[in-house]
Amino acid sequence: FTPQQDGARAVQLYLDNFAKVTAVSEGGRPLPFLRDHVGARRADLDNRLYDGSLVVLPETPLVKGVARRFDFEYEMDLRNFAPGRSWYPSAENDETILADTHTARLQITVRKKFEVRAMGRREEGSDEAGDGGTSTSVWIVDQPVRMLTFTFADHFHEERVTRPGVPDVICFGSRVQVSRNARFRAVGEDVSAALDFYQRLFDVKLPETPIYVTSIAGGHGQAFDGFIELAEQ
Repeated sequence: FTPQQDGARAVQLYLDNFAKVTAVSEGGRPLPFLRDHVGARRADLDNRLYDGSLVVLPETPLVKGVARRFDFEYEMDLRNFAPGRSWYPSAENDETILADTHTARLQITVRKKFEVRAMGRREEGSDEAGDGGTSTSVWIVDQPVRMLTFTFADHFHEERVTRPGVPDVICFGSRVQVSRNARFRAVGEDVSAALDFYQRLFDVKLPETPIYVTSIAGGHGQAFDGFIELAEQ
């Protein structure tokens, strides 16, 4: 990040309430940080619960225009998707969320029974098998976006839907009893028809890059750049 003012001795960031931060560093040197472990104070709260605020105390004051880099190590449980902005540290709270755009490089390691899809492009030659039955892939987000996501699924199934004049729609997810193959194509066709409708309504032409659509283990839907998550139900 690049400071916009001189002299700050603390940097307030925000992170998912269930992310357990184990270390913060700058240039390999550990930095102290402050985070309220809310769950430790009451027996009726999940012990994994933390306050969303994460305050980092750098060794030297910030200087306007001089870039700094903090590295974070933390653990966090995910179901089968990374939820918007909250799963990685952000300098924005609710009042300014999504104002800051950024690029990314995601290196994702999963057990081999899972397939991964993420925003951006899959780096060619990045896929490799690891020890203990894992595989790793790298995804590059070149164009600045407001938030990042990735998903993973076992019993993986994927369908590509094409329609003249609109981007291809690639619909994928876990092929379980409630999500037979036909539902993937039906959802893909619905999204493709919606893209066609809104192109006509707003008289715009979308880029030819495919649109990814996936089912997630959640009760909501969310749209990212070129990547749409829909509730499994």
